Amino acid sequence: MPTTESLFNPVGNWEVIDKSGDYFQITINIDGTAKSTWCQREEGAHTEHGKWETTNERAIIHWCNGWQDIITVTEDGYRKLSYEPNKPIDNEPTHSSEAIKLS
Repeated sequence: MPTTESLFNPVGNWEVIDKSGDYFQITINIDGTAKSTWCQREEGAHTEHGKWETTNERAIIHWCNGWQDIITVTEDGYRKLSYEPNKPIDNEPTHSSEAIKLS
């Protein structure tokens, strides 16, 4: 669990929950890329790919399908905020869950 925002390093593997209550993992790479194991498509399992940046001690992930996720520090640990395509990230998120840093 983080003690201060200044120590936040998003690079690594994260476990999060989607809006259906299913667990999946997000990998944030040092080269600015990200991928997830989320697989809620009719055509079956796949890997989502995206790019990420840090802004105001948050990791903002821009996914290839238009969704955006933010992993941020909270008093209790980390949180993932999800925004559907075309929804500004300064609005309420479409979905939110705990984010657990695995490595």
